[in-house]
Amino acid sequence: MLSENEIREAFEEIIQGKIVKRFRHSLVCDERDCTAMFVEILGGNGFIKKTVSQSHVDVGFRCPAFLIDNQEAVFGWIKWMNYNHPRYLKFFASEERKPSGTPLLIIKPEDQRYLYINERLAEEHDCDSPPLFE
Repeated sequence: MLSENEIREAFEEIIQGKIVKRFRHSLVCDERDCTAMFVEILGGNGFIKKTVSQSHVDVGFRCPAFLIDNQEAVFGWIKWMNYNHPRYLKFFASEERKPSGTPLLIIKPEDQRYLYINERLAEEHDCDSPPLFE
């Protein structure tokens, strides 16, 4: 059985993405729901609960985000896509992909699901090419 410290360390590694790949992760450890602990650690790492439409990400940038759903953390990015120049669409795209290469999960601005977003970690992103495949 994992100690609380070991679980916290594992969650830190998932959130920071330095040792463990950020992807889709179960938040159940030894049959214990650790969702609240994960959310607490997200907050300690600068992630704030917002919808896609509430996020402040400039065109040409992306920022990391987690969707918490059914005792899982799904990692992805809030980013922009050139929808129809000069129109751009802001959305969440999961790192998890379909066999075609497109994101398994896309959340558009009109969707009111909450994500945990870290806008301070925004990084440059080419939103003109390629649109979804990266």
